[in-house]
Amino acid sequence: MPNRRSDSARGRGAGREDSTLSRPPGKPVPPGGSKDPGPIRGLDLPWELPHSFLGLDEEASAIASAKSLILPVPYESTTSWGRGTQAGPRAIIEASRYVELWDQELKKDPSTMGIHTLPALELTRAGAEAAMGELERAYGEIVDAAPGRVPVMLGGEHSSSAPAIRAVAARQDRRLSVLQLDAHADLRGSYEGTPASHASAMRRVLDVADVVGVGIRGISQEEVEVAESEPGVTLFYADEM
Repeated sequence: MPNRRSDSARGRGAGREDSTLSRPPGKPVPPGGSKDPGPIRGLDLPWELPHSFLGLDEEASAIASAKSLILPVPYESTTSWGRGTQAGPRAIIEASRYVELWDQELKKDPSTMGIHTLPALELTRAGAEAAMGELERAYGEIVDAAPGRVPVMLGGEHSSSAPAIRAVAARQDRRLSVLQLDAHADLRGSYEGTPASHASAMRRVLDVADVVGVGIRGISQEEVEVAESEPGVTLFYADEM
C-alpha cells in the first residue's frame, strides 16, 4: 500500500508547490516548476499520492520548510554494458512511495523533517564532458540557494557523482573524504575517450577529496597503480570483507 501519514491526509496528490529555491530578484523561475492547477486543486477527491520522494503530501514536502532536497538527474551517456541508468531516479522515486515511513532505529518518522523533490535536471547532449560541467554548475547553484539544507542527488550513471562532490568540495575550507560503496574503483584517468566516463568518476573526485572505496571486486592495473601511489585513496576489496 502506498504511504499515507493518515487516511485523512489532505492534498495527497492534489498538486505541488512551485519547486523553486531562493534566487536573486529578477531571476526567472526555472523550467519544471509546478503551476497552480486553478479550481481543480481545491476538489476534495481521492487523488493518488504525489510522484515525489516517499509520496509525501504537500505539507510534508513543502519547499519552504523542507530540510532535505531530492534532485533527480536521469543521465545516461557513457554506460559500457547494460543500459537504463536514465530511468534510475524515476524508479527510485516510484518505489519510495511504497516504503514505510517509520524508522525503528531512530524511533521516529524521518520524513517529518520535510523532504522536497525538485524537478529532474535535463543535461546537455553536447557530450559527456559538457554535461558533467553543466551538472557541477547546477549542483553548486542549488547548494548556494539552499544553505542549511541537505541535497540528495538520485542518478543516473555513476559519472554524475563526481560533479556533485566537486561542487560541494569547492565550497568547503578543508579537503573532503568520500565513502564509495562500489564493485569498481572508477579510478581510470579516462575511459572510451572521455575523462567524464562512469569509469573515471572517483578519479575526478580524487582531485578535490580523499576516496575510501568499499566492496571493490573489479579493478584494472591502472587503477591499482593510482591507489598505491595516491595517499588520498583507500580501498577495501570485497574478498577482504
